[in-house]
Amino acid sequence: MDQKERMLAELLYIASDEVLSRERLECKRRIYELNQVHPD
Repeated sequence: MDQKERMLAELLYIASDEVLSRERLECKRRIYELNQVHPD
């Protein structure tokens, strides 16, 4: 069971896992882009 599966199963997991860190960074980038969208 990888760290993401552990997280989704609400078990203890290592938040600094490489895969989770990469996914968090991608989410932050997408949220930033969404917040910068012009209202038109």
